[in-house]
Amino acid sequence: MKIFYADNHFFGVDPIEDELEFGDNIYYMGDNVDVKNTLKSKVFEAQEFVAELEKNAGDHYISGNHELNHRNMEHVTEDGIYLTHGDIFSYGEEGAIEWRKKKAGKSKWWRCARGMQSKYKRKEGVGDKVGNEKFKEACIKKAKEFGCHTVVIGHRHPKRLLKEVYKGITIYVLPRGKTIIEEL
Repeated sequence: MKIFYADNHFFGVDPIEDELEFGDNIYYMGDNVDVKNTLKSKVFEAQEFVAELEKNAGDHYISGNHELNHRNMEHVTEDGIYLTHGDIFSYGEEGAIEWRKKKAGKSKWWRCARGMQSKYKRKEGVGDKVGNEKFKEACIKKAKEFGCHTVVIGHRHPKRLLKEVYKGITIYVLPRGKTIIEEL
């Protein structure tokens, strides 16, 4: 059993306020802190929260694009599971690093407008499919590169945990918040 926290977006427009915990089977899969969309006056506090996550989770912390951090973008577990936030499959590795260089903090007005838009998008979700062929092929390529049998990502915000076995590799896409996967 493994526990994953993904896309909580603390300090962001529409956070999920999960109680965080740390341990050998607990992983932080990125965008748990939304440094990009936090209020300008809260950027330092959000960055400190990211530093605390990194410190407490160690190599179980994987950064996300909204954390504006390109350290720890991927991790391979001892039991052959490739973990990444998932933005590298959407933007490519170079694109993900560039995206993470964006400016931190937003105004109250921007956040208000974004908040209304985010709730609509989240309600819609990404559907019931792990991804298109190009997305799945990128997952397979990374899994094979690291000799893994499973890929676990966040980033896409589905309504529920998505799972698909594709060309012999199991791909999981995590919903926002805390997810427990018993079979891992």
